[in-house]
Amino acid sequence: MEQELSAGPLRCKFADGELRYIKLGDTEVVRRVFFAVRTKTWDTLTPKLSNLDISQTESGFRIVFDARCERGAAGFDSDGAFSWSGKIEGKRDGTIVFTATGAPTRDFETNRVGLCVLFGTPTVCGQKYTLTGKDGSRTGTFPKYVNAPLTFEENFSELRYGTIRVSATGDGLFSMEDQRNFADSSFKAYMTMPYAYPKLTKGDAHTQTITIKPEGLLQAVKQRTSKTTRLVLGEILLSRTFPEIRQGSTGERNWFHSINHDREKAKAAESVSFAYFPTEHLYDDDTCWENVPVIVELAESARQFAPGKQIDIHHIALTLTHPRPAPEPRNANPMGAAWAAVCLKYATLAGVHSATFDMGRGYAARALNVLKPLVGTPYRSVTASSTALVAPVEAFGLGQCVIVVNKTGVRQQATLEKLLPGKWEAQELHGQTPAGMAPASTPVRVSGGKTNLNLAPHEVRILTRR
Repeated sequence: MEQELSAGPLRCKFADGELRYIKLGDTEVVRRVFFAVRTKTWDTLTPKLSNLDISQTESGFRIVFDARCERGAAGFDSDGAFSWSGKIEGKRDGTIVFTATGAPTRDFETNRVGLCVLFGTPTVCGQKYTLTGKDGSRTGTFPKYVNAPLTFEENFSELRYGTIRVSATGDGLFSMEDQRNFADSSFKAYMTMPYAYPKLTKGDAHTQTITIKPEGLLQAVKQRTSKTTRLVLGEILLSRTFPEIRQGSTGERNWFHSINHDREKAKAAESVSFAYFPTEHLYDDDTCWENVPVIVELAESARQFAPGKQIDIHHIALTLTHPRPAPEPRNANPMGAAWAAVCLKYATLAGVHSATFDMGRGYAARALNVLKPLVGTPYRSVTASSTALVAPVEAFGLGQCVIVVNKTGVRQQATLEKLLPGKWEAQELHGQTPAGMAPASTPVRVSGGKTNLNLAPHEVRILTRR
């Protein structure tokens, strides 16, 4: 289950034992806080929650639960068994305290266990921060371009940037890495419980706490009631055109990390190519969506050390990097189609030459086939505004077309404004679209340059001006 919560000036979402999208006003100040149990191959174990109790009052919220991260090795490349209890409190002044206490339930091997904080790159890139540790304070700047090496700060107990202070207490200090190297759109400050890695011993318990506190004059969250996303058509960007779409496996799965750490090789190559799949660290639906914009940052970073090179992205898929007993279902279902369309939005903004998808023959393939004729068409911006914690609808323009995507598994309402005069038609691709044929075109009712959209779950709708 998931639930939106508020604490003074902050609002957020609880899901899967995590706090996500902590916002101050309309600005995301912390992407996530979560407890990670990794395996010896760096896979992440999904917690199963029990005894969950959530209470929200006018003064804040309180969450308590038990979590069990356990699985055998059958069908996987590693196993693990760790149980922990979580307590999360949000207070009237905006302070959020997340405490985790846990221990292995049997001996097993792992690379890391501990609390983590994600900072979304759209918010923090270029911002200065101050760290406090045993040796005093030091300052730094969240890098605009993808950092090499991966870890760029170590051994600190507090981070401040803007009006936000994040501190760690208990067993372990923070280190911080640039997760864009592995296709995440975030920096991760992580605590490591003090075990004799890689071996964990049954019953060896530790506790960690992360505190988030906004500072300054702050106002409580105002009630937000509108459920309609407003989409406003903007200007054409002639310097960015829709990339060539390819389908199928290239046989390559090299992370951006590999070219970022061998920049001389990238400089000497005829072109720069890297894979994009957003599920190296976490693999819930929110992770898949929140990481897509990093495609632009990866391309911009590559141009810093390999200027003038053609950039291609391959193996774009919702594929998990670690073995699973069954194929990843999202590649074939309507979410896969919606996700692929949004990937193409950011691939266009990134100015890449080609985007190769390896998502099979399901809904994603159908969406890609419908969009292929638009290759080479200039990009047009569409501004999306919503009172939701995360905008549920995303859109972009390509010449005389507008592609609108419902990123959720429920129906969404939207308005599309500043449409140019003329006759508009729409093609709808969603779970009820008949298989084996292209979506039919239907007339769109436009009044005063505006149309209302009722979008099916994970629908991709293509509106075209004739």
